[in-house]
Amino acid sequence: MNRWQSPRPQPTTLYRNRCHLAAVLAIAGLLPWQAAATETVSPDPEPRNGEPIRTHAITGKPSNRSSDVWSRLTQYGLAEEDFDSGEQLFSDGEPAASHPVLADTGTASDAGSEPASEPVTVPATAAETDVAPPAPTEVAQAGEDDAYSADPSKASSKELSQQTANPVGRFAFIFTQVATTFKDGDANNGNAKVAGEIVFQPIIPIPLIGTGEDEWRIVTRPTIALFIQNPAPRPGFGRQTGISDMLIPLPLALPPSIAGRWLAAVGPGFSFPTATDDDFGVQLWSVGPTGVFGYIAKNWMAGAYPQYYFGVADAGRADRTKDASFGNMFYWFLYNITDEWQVGWNPTITFDNKATRGNRWNVPVGFLVSRVTKIFGKPFRWEFGVEYSVVNQDDFGEVARIKVNLLPIVQRPIKKPLLGFLSRLGGGGSAGRRGHPESYARAQRR
Repeated sequence: MNRWQSPRPQPTTLYRNRCHLAAVLAIAGLLPWQAAATETVSPDPEPRNGEPIRTHAITGKPSNRSSDVWSRLTQYGLAEEDFDSGEQLFSDGEPAASHPVLADTGTASDAGSEPASEPVTVPATAAETDVAPPAPTEVAQAGEDDAYSADPSKASSKELSQQTANPVGRFAFIFTQVATTFKDGDANNGNAKVAGEIVFQPIIPIPLIGTGEDEWRIVTRPTIALFIQNPAPRPGFGRQTGISDMLIPLPLALPPSIAGRWLAAVGPGFSFPTATDDDFGVQLWSVGPTGVFGYIAKNWMAGAYPQYYFGVADAGRADRTKDASFGNMFYWFLYNITDEWQVGWNPTITFDNKATRGNRWNVPVGFLVSRVTKIFGKPFRWEFGVEYSVVNQDDFGEVARIKVNLLPIVQRPIKKPLLGFLSRLGGGGSAGRRGHPESYARAQRR
């Protein structure tokens, strides 16, 4: 060999020189950025984690997507499917898009494009911000609760209008009806008698087990009425003021995840002898079945709420007067003309099996308009309606009613399921599935 001839470079030295040259050219913008980040497959016959060993064209480091790398990426709310085939990783777990030299906003199809003018910002980890990410189950639960929340402040106007008209809905509210009634019959020789009536009826959902659309709940509505100057069919039609018996139905509603748009609930009902006069109640302890059956469409809803009671003992707990047999059925149809406004009807049919023939039924029909609004920032529903009894008692009974219903929507008095411990004993049910480590990253991406 001529002494002026340089020795032939060794393969290792040549490889290093080429790597250095490629790095310089890449920095200077003379090589395509994405091409500089291309991986090559190592001829190493033994794969690692089921994949062939991949090495970076510049660094020569292996860049397999190993399980420890992906476990670190979950700190940023990322998952493997977030990276397409053109985005590469280094062995230290950093994506190529965050590399200070090879940063690029394009994909493999953008080879030759200009580098990004602004540096790519890597999301801060929990350790850098001193704020720990929420637990996966908390994130999943939050998403579900927002979609099907029992908090009326999170509901839309249309949802409030339908749920407050639903006898087994998920919202709590205080129903108060102020009505003027007109009563007449064969026992009255003059004009129809006018009286006042106030019905107080808080609607209270009681969650038993499950949450959101999987919630099983009892929706009770204790009902008691105050009669004001009520005419009694006695000589001279004396007037009295007093309260009625108290009715407490306890229907158990199927959750929406099972019933869908249908309404289905059954359960017992109880009547307590709280009436201050025989004209206002049956003076019996009574019990019987109750149920709710209906359907909620996109812009309308309809259904019926029957209750029936049988006397079991009189107010003195004796057995001699267990002969009461009476019931009522609240039925409704409501149509949303806008998200806030509804029109329809919601009267109540009454029946007394122990009354004389011709005095058992009262069947009203009517028309109602309602609106959901806010008063002092709180959701509120009001209704105005008129009713006329197409069937009424022959001797003396209600023939017409003008009513105003006021329904302030409030927070549930009972928020946690009473039987929630059963789901925990059973392994958490669907909550266990929501706790999968991947849930947090997917929620962050959405």
